[in-house]
Amino acid sequence: MKKNIYKIIILIIAATFVCSCQGKEDLEDPSLIAVEEDIIPTQKYVGIYPMASYDYFTDHKRGFVLAGEELNVIATYMGPAENDIAAMEECFQSAIAEQVDGIILFGADDSFAFLINQAAKAGIPTVTVDGDVKESDRIAFVGTNNIQAGMTGGELIAEILDYSGSVGVLTEPDVDLHVDRTNGYATVIDKYPEMEIVAIADTKATPDFAYEAAKNLILDYPELDAIVCTDYFGGIGASVAVEELDKVGEIKIVSMDRNKYVLDKIEDGVISATLVQQTALMPYYAMKILHDYVNKSIQIVADNEKANVTGVPAYIDTGVIIVDKSNYIEFYRN
Repeated sequence: MKKNIYKIIILIIAATFVCSCQGKEDLEDPSLIAVEEDIIPTQKYVGIYPMASYDYFTDHKRGFVLAGEELNVIATYMGPAENDIAAMEECFQSAIAEQVDGIILFGADDSFAFLINQAAKAGIPTVTVDGDVKESDRIAFVGTNNIQAGMTGGELIAEILDYSGSVGVLTEPDVDLHVDRTNGYATVIDKYPEMEIVAIADTKATPDFAYEAAKNLILDYPELDAIVCTDYFGGIGASVAVEELDKVGEIKIVSMDRNKYVLDKIEDGVISATLVQQTALMPYYAMKILHDYVNKSIQIVADNEKANVTGVPAYIDTGVIIVDKSNYIEFYRN
């Protein structure tokens, strides 16, 4: 008689640590995957994220789940529905207390350095994704090279404007990854004598604030030629403001990422283009790095640990793709 192959190998759940993470939004129902009896997983890895209610993180979850299935580990994706750093920290503390094998963290704030270091002392490695916590004991970062992404956007808007014009930036000026993207834009735009960044405004990671910021940019700078955005909230807010103030076509917009609204506005000609990250690759490769690290990384020297060698990549750039009217249709999420 065949073995009973219906055993649980992957538990994709959002609230494993109920005591410390009460009130966090469940991001995935338990999934049962068919396997043989003798390969039930034992290692546990956790992904800690904010803003579970935003579709951007669907891609993170997809890569996280796929890596967990391929590696045959218990993968737990968790975090708050909104941009709640304190709630993420609570989940991180629970993961340390649970003595998981590894943690993938959306590096949303430098305040996580203390917890990453605490986890390292407890023998739990952390890989940051999307946003980095550079001054910490994380073993690796996997995500977009944000300075390069900004430079890609800078060259794009320069070409759109024929290398002449005034540009406003919608960003999150208190978040390192957005600062890097803004600096990338500035590096390129500063090369062109007839181009200038006239103002930088804060989206506060919400469409409403982004709309107000974009509207104020347009009203304060009547000769504004373009708005570039380091998040998709900026793309949403800028497109609403441009339409409301009858500036479609007059003010060019370069957004970030592939929210449906942004893609619809590319179709309508309101947004010229958006820079799309290969987001699912971030947790996918982060999980594999953690798994390699936990299960004996590649030997670089006779004694990696004694030599303070991790044996895993320290940095993986997952890149960005320019999406415009020529290819936008392919980027709608199913």
